[in-house]
Amino acid sequence: MLFAAPFISAPPTYEAVNLPITLAEMYRVAMNDRGTIVGTRLVGPNKYEGFVYSNGRLVSLAGDAPWVGGVNGRDEAVFNGGGKIVLWKNGCLTTLVQPKPGYLASASGFDNEGHILWNRVNEATWQCRIFFYPERKNNPFRDENYGAAFCNNMGQIVLASSGKPPDGRVHMFLWTKGKAVEVQVANPEATSRITGLNDQGIVVGVYSVRTIKSMDGDHAFKWQAGKCTELPVFTPNRFAFSSAKAINNLGQIVGTCNWLLNNGGDAGPGPQSVATLWMEDHIYDLNQLLASKERVNLYEAVAINNKGQILAMGQIPGQRAIQTFLLTPKP
Repeated sequence: MLFAAPFISAPPTYEAVNLPITLAEMYRVAMNDRGTIVGTRLVGPNKYEGFVYSNGRLVSLAGDAPWVGGVNGRDEAVFNGGGKIVLWKNGCLTTLVQPKPGYLASASGFDNEGHILWNRVNEATWQCRIFFYPERKNNPFRDENYGAAFCNNMGQIVLASSGKPPDGRVHMFLWTKGKAVEVQVANPEATSRITGLNDQGIVVGVYSVRTIKSMDGDHAFKWQAGKCTELPVFTPNRFAFSSAKAINNLGQIVGTCNWLLNNGGDAGPGPQSVATLWMEDHIYDLNQLLASKERVNLYEAVAINNKGQILAMGQIPGQRAIQTFLLTPKP
């Protein structure tokens, strides 16, 4: 009896466009399906600024709320700073949340209906309580056991344990319709961090094991319905590392991974980080998927939208400046 081999989709090829944004100076970035990019960048000594890049135009947002909280499909963005949350809409900034003294407000999620998920942080204890804007009559989070990290457009929320856990590690959970399930990786000693959540409830992130005796590298992972899968790397060995940064509704994951320069075992001269695409549990070097003949060294992909557009950092050979590129799949 003959069995058909599983069908694997070919990865896209991409056109790369150099953007007038210095991603190396940014602390968080988000991109919606319209290609609008929002983020935070360093503009001077200990001076940070929010920005919006849309339709080829870069808008700097001066003010005391530079930390991006998210962007939705309606080209609305939220920013944090000065203990408050502000909304950017139609070119204007409006303060939405200003908590009472002794507390800070921080937006962590923003859906396509304009609902904001935010944390109220107690400045004395650093414990969090989760709130919604507009305010919900029946808030399911009545205590300070969790802080919110992400939300999707289906009402699911990634939670982080608040306060001081007994084992000293922050525990991550996926909350769905009143039930929180812990996102556990394969190694119980690992410290994990979630970096993305799509509308199918698939979580991506990175975990590592660091002890007094050893220091393991970072490992990108995908978690779905209670099952954790470590994402593949280019050259599996003890020097390999990877980090997942974002996932879209097509299940495409982007981040960074390393090649060994001699492609051979543990004795190589060192790793070279490259911007990475994971698709259908296969790994691809985004540098090898560029349609343009222009040479670009992409070393990290930081965002992907549902149209498959990717935001990546890299350098043009012969130039020291770190630059930002928008990769758009060719039809």
